[in-house]
Amino acid sequence: MLLISISCTAFRAPIIGDTPVLDVATSIDPREVRRYREDNPGATISDAVAAVSRR
Repeated sequence: MLLISISCTAFRAPIIGDTPVLDVATSIDPREVRRYREDNPGATISDAVAAVSRR
Protein backbone atom coordinates (compact mmCIF):
# COMPACT_ATOMS: atom_id res chain seq x y z
CA MET A 1 0.00 0.00 0.00
CA LEU A 2 2.84 2.37 0.83
CA LEU A 3 4.51 1.64 -2.51
CA ILE A 4 1.29 2.40 -4.38
CA SER A 5 0.85 5.69 -2.51
CA ILE A 6 4.41 6.77 -3.22
CA SER A 7 4.12 5.79 -6.88
CA CYS A 8 0.87 7.71 -7.34
CA THR A 9 2.36 10.78 -5.69
CA ALA A 10 5.58 10.63 -7.69
CA PHE A 11 4.03 10.14 -11.13
CA ARG A 12 0.95 12.35 -11.06
CA ALA A 13 0.70 15.61 -13.00
CA PRO A 14 2.08 18.65 -11.20
CA ILE A 15 -0.34 21.12 -9.67
CA ILE A 16 2.14 23.94 -9.22
CA GLY A 17 4.39 24.42 -12.22
CA ASP A 18 7.59 26.31 -12.84
CA THR A 19 6.09 29.02 -15.06
CA PRO A 20 7.68 32.34 -14.18
CA VAL A 21 5.09 34.82 -12.95
CA LEU A 22 6.40 38.36 -13.10
CA ASP A 23 4.69 41.38 -11.56
CA VAL A 24 1.86 39.41 -10.04
CA ALA A 25 -1.12 41.60 -9.34
CA THR A 26 -2.30 41.35 -5.76
CA SER A 27 -5.91 41.33 -6.85
CA ILE A 28 -6.01 38.07 -8.84
CA ASP A 29 -9.39 36.47 -8.35
CA PRO A 30 -9.08 32.78 -7.40
CA ARG A 31 -12.32 32.10 -9.29
CA GLU A 32 -10.66 33.29 -12.51
CA VAL A 33 -7.70 31.01 -11.87
CA ARG A 34 -10.04 28.08 -11.27
CA ARG A 35 -12.06 28.93 -14.40
CA TYR A 36 -8.88 29.11 -16.46
CA ARG A 37 -7.76 25.69 -15.19
CA GLU A 38 -11.18 24.20 -15.94
CA ASP A 39 -11.06 25.61 -19.49
CA ASN A 40 -7.44 24.46 -19.97
CA PRO A 41 -7.00 20.94 -18.59
CA GLY A 42 -3.41 20.23 -17.69
CA ALA A 43 -2.62 23.86 -16.86
CA THR A 44 -0.83 24.32 -13.58
CA ILE A 45 -1.72 26.93 -11.00
CA SER A 46 1.33 28.93 -12.05
CA ASP A 47 0.20 28.81 -15.70
CA ALA A 48 -3.26 30.00 -14.73
CA VAL A 49 -1.96 32.82 -12.52
CA ALA A 50 0.36 34.00 -15.30
CA ALA A 51 -2.47 33.92 -17.87
CA VAL A 52 -4.98 35.67 -15.61
CA SER A 53 -2.48 38.36 -14.63
CA ARG A 54 -1.79 39.14 -18.31
CA ARG A 55 -5.46 39.95 -18.91
